Amino acid sequence: MTWAVLVVIGACTYGLRASMFVALGSRSVPEWLEGPLALVGPAAIAALLGSMLFTHDGAVSGAPLADAVAVVAAFIVVRRTQNVMAAMAVGLPVAWALAAVGF
Repeated sequence: MTWAVLVVIGACTYGLRASMFVALGSRSVPEWLEGPLALVGPAAIAALLGSMLFTHDGAVSGAPLADAVAVVAAFIVVRRTQNVMAAMAVGLPVAWALAAVGF
């Protein structure tokens, strides 16, 4: 029963997300909306990183040094390359390597 509920919820979630692409995929976005939409990705990444760095177990705390170093490395890469995927390709391995050595 639990698996059936999970499958139904997953299918509904997928359907809702896919419906936006199906409904709006062939339409062009108004020019006044293009600028703000370009900032959605960076804002979402900043929110995820902020919550990862500054909250632990539901409480606000300082950033772990390894995570902060990885974020700084990714920030430097994204500023130089203007490519978010390149930043992730650098930031994640830095975080993994520092965690592996116990930093």
